[in-house]
Amino acid sequence: MPNIPLAERLRPRTIDEYIGQEHLVGKNGVFRKFFETGNVPSFILWGPPGVGKTTLAKIVATQLERPFFTLSAVTSGVKDVREVIESARKQRFFDQKAPLLFIDEIHRFNKSQQDSLLGAVEQGVFTLIGATTENPSFEVISPLLSRCQVYILKSLEDKDLQTLLDRALTTDTELKERDIEVTETGALFRFSGGDARKLLNILEIVVGATDGKVTITDRYVTDCLQQNIALYDKNGEQHYDVISAFIKSVRGSDPNAAIYYLARMLAGGEEPRFLARRLVILASEDIGLANPNALLLANACFDTVHKIGMPEARITLAETTIYLATSPKSNSAYMAINKAMSLVERDTTNRPVPLHLRNAPTRLMDKAGYGKGYKYAEEHPEKFHGVGRFDIEAGELHDSGDCFSAKMGESLSRLADNDGRIIGITAAMSSGTGMDVFSAAHPDRFFDVGIAEGHAVSMAGGMAKQGMVPVFAVYSSFLQRGYDMLIHDVALQNLHVVFCVDRAGLVGSDGETHHGVFDVSYLSSVPDMTVLCPASYAELETMLRAAIYDINGSVAIRYPRGGEGKYTACNTAPETLLREGRDVTLVCYGIMTNEVLDAAERLAAEGTSAEVIKLSMIKPPDFDLVMRSLRKTGKLLISEDVCEAGCVGSRILEEAAINEIHVRAAKLLNLGEGIVPHGTVAELLHDFGLDADGIVSAAMEMMDKDMK
Repeated sequence: MPNIPLAERLRPRTIDEYIGQEHLVGKNGVFRKFFETGNVPSFILWGPPGVGKTTLAKIVATQLERPFFTLSAVTSGVKDVREVIESARKQRFFDQKAPLLFIDEIHRFNKSQQDSLLGAVEQGVFTLIGATTENPSFEVISPLLSRCQVYILKSLEDKDLQTLLDRALTTDTELKERDIEVTETGALFRFSGGDARKLLNILEIVVGATDGKVTITDRYVTDCLQQNIALYDKNGEQHYDVISAFIKSVRGSDPNAAIYYLARMLAGGEEPRFLARRLVILASEDIGLANPNALLLANACFDTVHKIGMPEARITLAETTIYLATSPKSNSAYMAINKAMSLVERDTTNRPVPLHLRNAPTRLMDKAGYGKGYKYAEEHPEKFHGVGRFDIEAGELHDSGDCFSAKMGESLSRLADNDGRIIGITAAMSSGTGMDVFSAAHPDRFFDVGIAEGHAVSMAGGMAKQGMVPVFAVYSSFLQRGYDMLIHDVALQNLHVVFCVDRAGLVGSDGETHHGVFDVSYLSSVPDMTVLCPASYAELETMLRAAIYDINGSVAIRYPRGGEGKYTACNTAPETLLREGRDVTLVCYGIMTNEVLDAAERLAAEGTSAEVIKLSMIKPPDFDLVMRSLRKTGKLLISEDVCEAGCVGSRILEEAAINEIHVRAAKLLNLGEGIVPHGTVAELLHDFGLDADGIVSAAMEMMDKDMK
């Protein structure tokens, strides 16, 4: 008897002795009905350790007086299962009730072991009772799960633990002989974590720590245990809760929380390789294309953890966790494959693959046109650059339709029809910049220099020196490569070169290396350069004509990838008052005009009168209208899809200071340092607070502070 643990000595033998789980064993509980009717289905008991799963199974067998077989999933194999099934068959006589088979830790059975149970359960050879600490939905095969009821057991409440404690002290043959006084129960209950077995084990430890009188206090319990018993069960439901918190902390870019939950799992004995696998998944699912190196590091982490093990592996896990938590995030690949899979599952038409995408291994297939017309990316680099949506029926990329690039090419081609001085230049992106229209109409005046933007700028300067009007259409981020030539080969000689700066601002599908977020800064620093920003197709066409014929020196026209928005007017004056107001001055230029106008409408509905001024020329600066507006409102809000350094907003504030205009509040909404992750334009505008929602929120915050 003395060798039997307290938890076993106090194990309930009847349903009336059972503590907790009132929803199952209470007056109207389902188990009471089992005992009344004598009929019990196969079921699985799911709950954390120490809540009475095994005890309840034994009580069912005892009170129903059924033969009772037990298997442990830890030690039993398929052979053991078959032997038990055969024994159960032999005990069935006529209308005798089926024996009970109890399988502890049933989640540890592999698929083949669980499969071996199916026939016997279906035929009623025995009634299956399974116990598991893990979610059966994840760990039990669907065919077996469908044949069983699942009953959820909960961690014991403090009142249940108190009842158990009182019973142990008054009924246990050993404890009732001891002089035990309980003055505090906080530590006892806290360390037990709703686990009856753990409570009794702790009680046994603290009572056995001394031979005389025992006074149980929180301090005494803590001193006896020496350490906080980890409230993490790597095999239970808390496993899922803590790993979920860990994953969401990394996903939410919170390295402190991620490290905390990592430590909890490691302290609780979690398998380090499990954590390393989760990091690999996070690197693919959540960081993705925003930082492809994250997957390489996560894989290296997994290899390292496998090689060195604990305790040193904790360092590698921590390093990788912090790296992933602080990395930019993009779930674009995850979302893309999910959408594609969903489409495939819904699409029952069994669409044929377009002929040009099929393989032609035989002569017959070749004659039938298989593989004909397929375009290699090397032969059409512009077509497969910054790709859009895929047309399933045609097997081609969706045509993006009207866009600023196409409008520029068409307008330039029309001007060149009547002016032989106009020269078109691009750098390996004739289609991407709209120059394919010009090249088709004027092939003798079109030059593609390849990926050599600096050479293109120098060549344009040489052509301008000879009296030609070169127009260099180039991506914003690629023109950065020719910055030195802009200054030394063009600006120094004040040459008339027109730069059509495509993909200015946020670009979406092209990714983080293609965002044109630095051009306002670097173009504004080029001596004597005029920088124009159209907000519509009409403004682009008008500005292109003015850049060629009316403006001296170098001219840059910056415009976005994609098309125009709701704003389609043509206001090309350096400043234009688009909306009168009295409360706050909203300044915009380029495509951001759409977001600002939308925000102004919504602010008006909230009772805030916003004055909207659109800039068409950001260099040389002309802020007369803006200054007049600031004298009236005293509050400035400008939204720019460019980096913070050298932004237009800072120049406006400088001009206001020079003119001694008191600006009570200012919000310069921009992209900060300018390193922008992958994402759609709409997503990124929202994330950086540059969309209408962000502008409204920023304006209302300004108004609230001004009221105070």
